[in-house]
Amino acid sequence: MRPATGQVAVQRRRAAIRLATVVAVLAVVFAGVVLWRSAGEGDRASGGPPAAARTPNSSASTPEPEETTGELCRTRSPGGPTAPPGKVTVTAAYPEDAPLSRTTDISWVSYALDGSRLLTAAGGTGSVTVWQADTGRRITELTGGRPGGGLLSPDGTHLAAHLGSAGKPTDSATADPLAVWDVRRGGAPVWQVAPAQLREMWDFAVAPDGARVATAHADGSVRLWEPPGRTPVARLQGIAGVTRVAFTPDGDRLVSVHDGEEPGEPTSDEDDGPGQPEQREGHVIRLWDTATHKQTAELQGHLDEVTHLALSPDGSTLATAGPEGTVRLWDTRKGSALTHLRPENPQAVSVVGGLQFSRDGTTLMSTQMDGTGRLWDVSNGSELRCFNGVPAQSVPVFCPGDTLVLTVGPEGHAYLWSTASGEQHEVVHEMGPYADGPVPSSQSPDCGALTVGTPGRDAEEPGAGSRINTYTLTFTGTPASGG
Repeated sequence: MRPATGQVAVQRRRAAIRLATVVAVLAVVFAGVVLWRSAGEGDRASGGPPAAARTPNSSASTPEPEETTGELCRTRSPGGPTAPPGKVTVTAAYPEDAPLSRTTDISWVSYALDGSRLLTAAGGTGSVTVWQADTGRRITELTGGRPGGGLLSPDGTHLAAHLGSAGKPTDSATADPLAVWDVRRGGAPVWQVAPAQLREMWDFAVAPDGARVATAHADGSVRLWEPPGRTPVARLQGIAGVTRVAFTPDGDRLVSVHDGEEPGEPTSDEDDGPGQPEQREGHVIRLWDTATHKQTAELQGHLDEVTHLALSPDGSTLATAGPEGTVRLWDTRKGSALTHLRPENPQAVSVVGGLQFSRDGTTLMSTQMDGTGRLWDVSNGSELRCFNGVPAQSVPVFCPGDTLVLTVGPEGHAYLWSTASGEQHEVVHEMGPYADGPVPSSQSPDCGALTVGTPGRDAEEPGAGSRINTYTLTFTGTPASGG
């Protein structure tokens, strides 16, 4: 029996629906395959990861390096704290009733280069006290100003400090002077640079022997000062504003970093004639002879401002870093570029937080804001080792023998790192309940002592009454103990 006409129509409609559904599914599958293949070809062309491996926002923007989380070392350091070679004993340096142990309201701390003296500045009064580092005995006090932050000369004999607000440029002739103290005699400053001479000063440096001071200015000049400091003995004139300045360890050369806008060549137009000079970004490093006051080299290569620099112990190699995460090495004697340091893991490019050369000058360690640290071979720029879990804003200190590196983070965590194995050993853990920013910390140059800060215990004023705890590190069975 033939089905009724109505039933036939229903069956035909159902068949059409099933066919349309199959066609739609096949179309979706085909479109997905085409899109997948297109994405794969795009990734292969750009060298990027497959589309399936991307995070949802990666196609829109690249995250800032400091926002990167996780362990980024390609060759990872052993997980978890381990003991370094030999043994390290950590003890409180002084009894609790010692004067240095009872000092509070500390704004900054600094060891002399030879490790014999420790300087502390009181945040409230601005007074600077000089202590005997091995005993904690008070030696003298520096008076006559309220330094917001100071720099010791490398030989430890002189302290220079701008008496105005720390971290801000001088923009008025009514500002406070730049004062220089003789740490050995204490008392008032032995000479000062007048405020009128410090207009728009961005940085300053102390010569190795403490006899001269260099100041960096927004007008592109570096000015050299000697006692009595009434007028500069030399004015080294560049173009773009000077943001950083440093003496080489022998004092024969000066490094200045010029960041910002500097004039270029005048433009010309066929119809209107000569135009106004073009402005171009200036990220230039200049080298100067401190005896002749002549520029010896101009180093270019950074694409952004130079935020960190370090000089090798013999002054022959300069390391510089900027926010783009690059580290560059320069030959200061020839005035030429050496190499550009690139991590083995191309995804692990992060803002640099600290730079330091080893004692023999053959290696360089950089710390990054993503929590990694890298050890570099200065001779060829290769990455020797990568460390995970390094305090982001720490400046590494190589211990004698260069087998261990000491880092102290802003929160007071101190670690030792083995340059041979990458092993990590936490030697001090200090963290106050009201830490709201960096607190004082410093390491002695021989790794034999360190100070870490603890913030105040006043809940209403978290930063009030901050103090330092000083520790002695005793090395046994390691090259670090032999000097």
